[in-house]
Formats: sequence, C-alpha cells, structure tokens
Amino acid sequence: MQPGKTVQERWIGPWRLIPARNLLQREGQEIRLEPRHVELLLFLSDRPGAVLGTEEIIAGVWNGQVVGDQSLYQAIAKLRKALGDDAANATYIETVSKRGYRLMAEVEDVPPDPARTPARRDHAKAAPESSGPLPGAWMESRRWRAILAAALLAILVGGSWIWLDEPAPDPSVYRTLVVLPFASLSHEASDAYIAEGFAIELANALGRSNDLRVLGPVSSKLVSEARIELAEVGRRLAANAVVSGSVRRAAGQLRISATLTDAATGYQLWTHIFDREDADVFAIQSSIGEEIAEALHRTLAVGDASPSIEAEPESPRAYDLFLLGRYYRAARSPDSLGRALGYFRQAQDIDPGFAPARREMAATYLLLSFYGDLPLAEALKESEPLLADCLREHPDDAEVIGAIGLSHYLRGAHGLAEDYLTRAVGIQPNYAEGWMWLGLARQQQGRLPDATAAFAKARALEPLMATAVGNQAKAFAWAGDRTAAREMLLELAATVVDQPHLFRVLSDLALESGELVEAHAWATKALAIDPNDALSKANLAMVLGFLGQTEPAATLMLDAWSSSQPGRAVQRYIDRLGIAAPSLLPTDPDEAYISRMREEPDLPEIDWRLANARTGLARYVAGEHAIARDRLRQALDGRAYPIERTDYDLFLCATLADASRRAGEADESARWLDRCEGDLAEAKRQGWKTPPLEYAEARLLMLRQEPTAALERLDALVGRGFRNLKLLEIDPVFEELREDPAFRELRARIETLIRQAWAEIQATNH
Repeated sequence: MQPGKTVQERWIGPWRLIPARNLLQREGQEIRLEPRHVELLLFLSDRPGAVLGTEEIIAGVWNGQVVGDQSLYQAIAKLRKALGDDAANATYIETVSKRGYRLMAEVEDVPPDPARTPARRDHAKAAPESSGPLPGAWMESRRWRAILAAALLAILVGGSWIWLDEPAPDPSVYRTLVVLPFASLSHEASDAYIAEGFAIELANALGRSNDLRVLGPVSSKLVSEARIELAEVGRRLAANAVVSGSVRRAAGQLRISATLTDAATGYQLWTHIFDREDADVFAIQSSIGEEIAEALHRTLAVGDASPSIEAEPESPRAYDLFLLGRYYRAARSPDSLGRALGYFRQAQDIDPGFAPARREMAATYLLLSFYGDLPLAEALKESEPLLADCLREHPDDAEVIGAIGLSHYLRGAHGLAEDYLTRAVGIQPNYAEGWMWLGLARQQQGRLPDATAAFAKARALEPLMATAVGNQAKAFAWAGDRTAAREMLLELAATVVDQPHLFRVLSDLALESGELVEAHAWATKALAIDPNDALSKANLAMVLGFLGQTEPAATLMLDAWSSSQPGRAVQRYIDRLGIAAPSLLPTDPDEAYISRMREEPDLPEIDWRLANARTGLARYVAGEHAIARDRLRQALDGRAYPIERTDYDLFLCATLADASRRAGEADESARWLDRCEGDLAEAKRQGWKTPPLEYAEARLLMLRQEPTAALERLDALVGRGFRNLKLLEIDPVFEELREDPAFRELRARIETLIRQAWAEIQATNH
C-alpha cells in the first residue's frame, strides 16, 4: 500500500472508514470524526503494522504545522475512543515505547464497482498528497479562485461518479438537499471560513434549479455544529439527501472531496475526490460546465438552473475575500455584518468588475441599517448605485432583484417591495431570504395570510434559521394561535442554543400573552448570550417596563440607544416601549427625532413618518394635543400601509382621532375615527387577533361613547394576558373611567399579577 494514494473508502478491521464524510461505520453504528483525525487514521493505515515515529506522523498529518507532541497524543486518544480501543490492551493502535505508534488491524481499500462507474472519467491530473509545509493562506495562491470556481462546477460532474452499493435508490426521489459546511483540512485560520463559503456557493449553484429544494446555509451550519447523526440531520431539516465534503490545499495542489448521501439510510449515492493543480483550469471550465447540467439531469433528474451572476473575478484574492464575506453575512449580527461588509468592500476594491461582491456589499449595507446602527439614508446612498450597476449587467439575477426589493421594504414602499421580491423568488424558488422579505412586505400591507404563506416557504428552506422561524411564529401568534407559535420556537430552541433572536421572539410572545416571568427569563437568556447586543438590551428594557421596573428599564434603553442612531430593529422596541411606558421615552422627543430632519436632508420618508409618530405620541401623553395632532397626522395621513404594524398603527390612529377632538377639530376627529374603524374591520378580515389590536378596539369604543362595551373588552383582554398597567393608567382615552369601580378593579388585578410576577422573578434569581 503506497502512502498518500487517493482513498475513497477503507476497511480498518471491522470498521469502514469513509474519508469524504469523516465517518466510521460498523454494523449500523456511525461515528463522526474530526477531519484531522481522519487524516491521522489514513496516515497510519497507509503502512499497517509499521512503527511510525512522532515527528514523522506530525509532518505527514499536520503538514509541517508547528504543533507539540500533546496534539498527537490527544488525537490518538480520540481515535482509540472512536474505535473502542484500549491503550493498555490495544487491538487497533499500539504505542511502541520511545518509537511511536503502529496500526495493528488489517487494512483493505474498498474498491469502486466498475459496473456502476460511467464511461466518462475526470481526466484532471491526480496529485499526491504533500507532507511538506503549506505555502501560506489561500489568499496568496495565484490561481486559487480559478481552481475553486472549476471545482465548484465539478462537484456534481457525471463523469466521475462512483456507485458504491447495490441496489441504487431511485434518484428521482431526491428533491430536498442540504449542503453541509465543507471541512478544511488545511491549517490556515482563514481556510475554514473559505471552505464554508465554498459550501454556501455550491448550495446557491444547486439551488438555482427549479426542480430541487436546497436548504439554506444558516440551517446547514447550525445542524453541522450540533454534531448529530445523518438521519437526524435529515429529520430536523426535512431533507432526503446530504452533500458533505472537505477542502485541502497543499504545495500548489487543491483537493476537494464530496459525497452525496441518502439522509435516511446513509446510502452513498456518489462520492469522489477531485485533484487539481494550481495551473490554468479555465481551459477545462467550459466542458465542466456542460457536464454538470448533464450530471444533474441524469443523476437527480432535475432541470436546468436559472440565470445567475457568474463568479469570475479577475483576481483570485477577490474571490477569497468574497467567500469570507459570504460566511460572515450568514450570521446577521451587527458585528458579523460589519466584517462581511469589509471583506466585500476589499473584493470590490481589488476587482471593481466583480458583480457578486457589489451585490453582496449592497445587501449588507441594507441589513446593517436594520440590525446595526447604520442610518437608512446612508445605507441607501451606498447600496443604490451598486444595485443599479448589477441590475443593468444582470437583469434576471434573483439575488440582485431581491436586494432591490429589500431596499424598497426598508423605505416603506411595501407594494413595490412585494413586486420585486415576487419576481425574485419566481426566478429562484430556493431563495430563502427572498421569501422572508416577501413575507415582511406582505405583512406590512396587513395581509397576514399571504405573509404567513411566504414565511412558511422561508422556514422550509431555512428550518433552523432563527429569523425565518421567528417570523412564521409571530405570524401564527398574531393570527391568534400562540400555542403553535410557542411550540415552533421551543422545538428550534432544542437544537439552537446560542441565537439571541430566537429567545427575543419567545420573550415577545410571552409578554403579549401576559406571561411576565417567562418573558423576563427569555429576555435575560438572550442578553446572556451576547451582553453587548443592543436588541437584547432593548428587549429586556421593554419587559422591565411592563413589570414596573422603570429605573433599570430606562438604564438599559439608554445603553441600547447609544450615541449613534439606532437601527430599525432597535427602533421597533423603542416604538413598543413608547406605547407600553411613554415615560421612558426621551424627555425632549423633538430634540431626539425631529432634529434629524434638519441635519439629514436625504432622510427617507419612512424615517420621517416614524419620527412623527413617536413625537406625536409623546406630545399626546403630555397634553399638547394640537402638536400631537399635527405630528400624528403627518405620520399617518396619505400612507397606504402600516408604518409599524397593523395593530400598532391602529393605536396611533385612535390617538390621532382623540388628539384632534381635544384640539377642537371635531370634523377631523370624526373622519379619523371612521378611518380607524375601517382599518380595524380590514385587520379582522385578514385574521389579526393580537392584544394591541383588541386594546385599540377598546379605545375606539370609548371614542364612540360606549364605555360599558369598552370596559367589557378590557376585562376580557386582561383575562387573556394584557398586563400593560402603565399604559392603562396614563391613557387619556380612559380618563372618564378612572374612578369607575370596575376600571379600578381591573387596574388592581393587573397590579397584583405584576407584583406576583416580579416577586417570583426575584425569588428565582436569588
């Protein structure tokens, strides 16, 4: 047996080693190994029975990387544990005192079945593994981008498929795939991120086929990190096939190993190792592109892919930076988005003609205006020229069209956003972000059933993505099914334990259901995961506001709202807190909000409307009814869609009707009251059943001079979990009920429930 030869699979005693999947199998048992440990086992099994010295093993397996003997000792110990071996009575790996280690088990390579191997072969020159040092990061390779681009296409080329067992399953049943993050077998820190970026690009390439459902990169990464068995991967992601593999570069050679596996049975549909020299591969790229379409059609019985921007930068370093950016953008946190933007910008600087970098840079700017603290005006200013260039060059690229849809959604042009996003997902049905943004655009038009359908599509493609699941769960809750929403989120929490967004949504739903202890627990958990996360601070501040803990709530809110302008996501918590506890808003809202209009002449209209809504509400509570009327009228007059969301806009609408009445504008008040009731009827027709909507309905009854009906509505609302005591105490609409015994009893009930909840929280914390 020659050291370094290409190995598809190998018997090591009764164990079957599958390097492409980092897997050991034996009598139905599967054990997943770390990539380095697979390399070690392959190295030992290349010379079974021979004693191999420590330095020789480290040089061969760690590729010249400087590591201590302890790294080898730990790796040997983990291999022994996986094999069920005992160092004292070794049957697999023997320690030879002062000399090294030897593999004692019999070794035999598993040959492919030639009867199942197609006649066409991969004629690229196979290169031996190198045991010498690696020549630096992938970014320094002259043609790494070209090699990776060719390998991306070659992964599914029909001429290199190796069928392993009989009988083969019917390939036509494989319609849902997940591409797991590829493992890096190199030692550079950036290599692992580039390998994962490569898997994201592969999934995107596969996802352009309208006949396949390819799950998104966030879910595939999370399920991979959970280290669960393959069948469980398939169950949790509702996938019936898994693509996995590894990437390694050494001494000018690139090796990409890939396997397509039946998720339920572990049956390998195909596997192959692709070796490429660091040379000009553009000559064979065209033929590889033709073969991939043929291979997909023959093996998975899928149709042609939709158009996309070809990743063909002039500079190999630009492509490396692009892959790093793709890796970081998937995380969606302000920090990761900032890093992604930096990588995309560097790629763009190196290669201004590289369209994918421009597209991703534009999308990242827009996401930072929501999740980070980048003002929307600045995000639009930076992203619009990039998207215009991309659209001009590639008018049918789904992700370009989707990013344009996102920009219109953030502007508040929700109908236009829906138009773009509908087109994007029509071109590329596997576009999970596109479906999610489409759901948001529909939701902002009040169309809850249509939004729920789009969220379901996004969740099907990203079943472990907290934002995708959270959006669908919120839609269920807003339609009145909070039990289904909670179960959906708790099921995700059983797998995903470090996603603050998931626990913030759980906290929000618990708060609206009146479960204050649970809301506080989820909010605290979210903040514990990332103590610097502004969204989690604002979330906990809102919960504390409901609990009557004004001082800590105000401190947290000021901390979340730093010296910079808060992003749209933080602003939404500010809006909700303004309704729940207006006293926690800035003491001079004009200084905080309206001054921006004087300083930013390009302020988007949606920001102007939101600023007027906030200041109008604050002035209304302060008794400045004429100013409140003017500001709220500017926020709501002429707009076709909600500026915040349907039920909260109803609260603002009723406030405007009352402010107009108190300012002596009876006709205007009546006009707005009619509009509010029309909006309420439409919201109910669309299935909205939220506590804020019911509270707004109680206010409208008071404005129609029906206090008894309003009290009945409030009483029922408290029974269903309404706990917003502070709002009930200061809401001018209910002034004439302040001394009503039934109203006072309602307030006392809520106060008792809040006091009990806070006592329980304190007891738990201590």
